[in-house]
Amino acid sequence: MAAITVDIVSRETVKPSTPTPPQLRSYKLSWIDQNHPLYHLPVVFFYSATPSAAAADVGILKSSLSTVLASFYPLAGRLSGNSHVDCGDQGVDFFEARAADADLSEILSSDESDLNELKKFLPCSKGEASCCDSEPTVILSVQATVFRCGGIAVGACVSHKIADGRSLFLFLQAWAAAVRGSFSSENAPSFDSAAVFPPNENAVPYEAEQPPQVQKRFVLDGPKIMALREKMASSATRFQAVMALVWRCAVRGRPHARAALAAVAVDTRSRMEPQSPNGSFGNRCVAAVVGIPVDEVKNVKSDVNENTKYAHEEEMGAAVKGVDAEYLRRLQGEDGWLRQFEMGLEVVRKCGGLTEAGFDMNIFSSWLRLPVYEVDFGWGPAAWACTTQERPSAMAVLPRPPAAGDPQGMEIWASLEKDEMAELKRELDQLVPLNPVHHVTQS
Repeated sequence: MAAITVDIVSRETVKPSTPTPPQLRSYKLSWIDQNHPLYHLPVVFFYSATPSAAAADVGILKSSLSTVLASFYPLAGRLSGNSHVDCGDQGVDFFEARAADADLSEILSSDESDLNELKKFLPCSKGEASCCDSEPTVILSVQATVFRCGGIAVGACVSHKIADGRSLFLFLQAWAAAVRGSFSSENAPSFDSAAVFPPNENAVPYEAEQPPQVQKRFVLDGPKIMALREKMASSATRFQAVMALVWRCAVRGRPHARAALAAVAVDTRSRMEPQSPNGSFGNRCVAAVVGIPVDEVKNVKSDVNENTKYAHEEEMGAAVKGVDAEYLRRLQGEDGWLRQFEMGLEVVRKCGGLTEAGFDMNIFSSWLRLPVYEVDFGWGPAAWACTTQERPSAMAVLPRPPAAGDPQGMEIWASLEKDEMAELKRELDQLVPLNPVHHVTQS
């Protein structure tokens, strides 16, 4: 696609409509929050031309943001080390932008869109997902971009240090409701993560050196996913089937053979007893970890054993299922972080990852159950929604837009090394031939 010029028209700091009470000025992080590296989770929604004036729409977005921040007050604060958020109503950055020479159709109809172009619709400075406007302590920034045709892109970057995908969409839906005039403070979130998963000073982010990565987006329609699942375990979900395929391709594409691990993000809210409400804010996902020993890695790389070629889908499914109420009870309390660490370390040990050779890790998350296309600012569902950032060696899957008429389809957003990505492309072309379009690429 041709380069799109996005000009920033204004930048304002939006603060909560009412001051945060003194007793709420310090928001403690949970140990799950503490474990997350300092980077922002981005999402962009593209809405078709609106019947009202675009300038008025942007103005309502801004005023409604102030209203909803009174209930989501930590988002207007600032991170203080790895322990808490200073909820002093410092505010959220709001950028108003114009794409005066571009129409929304250029984004929606592009055969080969560039992720660097999509990042222009986000407030993160220079498209870097590790910072938001060059200030790592800023928790939330948003950007509203008006196209020449009257379409609008709404982009948001929220710190993953205090919010997971469910929390991000909880906020976005509340903001959209405020724009429509239907938000009520009675629907405010519950900030109880630190009470459920108490902080631990030893719970620090794990950052490993990563080689250069390539990012690609693949679109799989429902029938193609069904064809893929037919080759695998009958109990595998569509996410597990695609996840296992990506993992297997990553293993095969590596020049070395060493222990391979996969970490699957599992939302704990509905798995706890009693269940946590969907309004529970914070990082409430834990990792279900499964490993492939070195000997099996060699088999995966050579595909010598057809009987076990798709066995890892069942192992992944069992690991996710194992995150039940009893498992989660072990992660609560003051030593919850240590127990999670020990369980993960045991998986690494069993697959031989503690040797000098080390191990490789891939991270998987699903947005399929998030209300991606239910963020309605009064203009109906987005024509398209996307994320533009992936952690190294990671994959996220998003649902297809309603207009695609493919509720069982999905978009794969993968970040892999060059040879791993080439193997994934080869496998997808062989098993479930892709349409030539629908690739968004960045290298």
